[in-house]
Amino acid sequence: IHRPQRDQVNNIVEYYIEANPNPARARYQLNTTSGNKTPRQPYTGQPSYVDPAFFLSGETPRSGELPREAYARILTAHPQFARATVNYLWKEMFGLGIVEPADSFDLLRQGDIPLAPGAALQPTHPELLTKLAAEFTATGYNFRSLIKTIVSSNTYQLASEYGPGAWNETWTPYYARHYPRRMLAESVVDSIARATNVAPPRMTVQGLTIDRAMQLPDPTEPRTTITTFINAFGRGDRDTTPRTREGSIVQALSMLNDAYVTSRTKNSGNSTVQQVLTSSKDPSVIAEELYIATLSRKPTADERAAAISHLSKGELVRQTEDLQYVLLNRLDFLYY
Repeated sequence: IHRPQRDQVNNIVEYYIEANPNPARARYQLNTTSGNKTPRQPYTGQPSYVDPAFFLSGETPRSGELPREAYARILTAHPQFARATVNYLWKEMFGLGIVEPADSFDLLRQGDIPLAPGAALQPTHPELLTKLAAEFTATGYNFRSLIKTIVSSNTYQLASEYGPGAWNETWTPYYARHYPRRMLAESVVDSIARATNVAPPRMTVQGLTIDRAMQLPDPTEPRTTITTFINAFGRGDRDTTPRTREGSIVQALSMLNDAYVTSRTKNSGNSTVQQVLTSSKDPSVIAEELYIATLSRKPTADERAAAISHLSKGELVRQTEDLQYVLLNRLDFLYY
């Protein structure tokens, strides 16, 4: 469903549900000036109200049915609900929706009705979208089941490196390889804390103590020193600034210079660096442990050789701190 249309419908539904809990009076009044909308007036000679009806099908609440229950029933019964939901999830997991833009479905180009002359289908994979939507509906809109289906697919498990030939950008809509995506802003904060074993500062939001950035309930919180770091990674605010995964020079500078990163690679406070140095002084072991803790993989032969060479020069503690700092600033730490 196109987002402006969806927002309009939701506003109408919320209005008549809250103002008119009685189904007999559940009408959207036009002759009002309240709320955050422009003044609303009916056309000359028309009633001053609109009875609730689903804008895609015209279906209305059943006799005696509460408007909220009617809206939920009608909305989820329409095929577009499952298709749009599946597409949102697909885009979240792949970075590219089966229908793009994900908020701009053209219901006349979905393949279930004759196309206008010269028009092309909007989904890049219409059969895939239809089957995923059908499965989603058949499982009672079970997100866990849908996610399992997607991650079990060959498409999701492709490598980001395409071979043996050169990559052609015209193949992008066909999911011929994995498209790396940057972590969400909150995930960046929590992943740095996890990799370095130094917890993020505790945050209090409306009396609730938060231990992880992913637990933050509202993008305007917290108003602490960590806010700038989170916002640099495109957290957005739901109102005027949309959330984004796009990269920027500010993000690179934050990873290089922000105290949230630099203070966590030190040999102190039971950090990963301290744990690794306590368990071994062997450069090969240190390199492998830091790669596993930071990038969730072992180093390649070349990476191991470079890490050992680095650790073997100068003070071991300082070199170990520098190695994890470098690993945190690799692209494959932020992208997956």
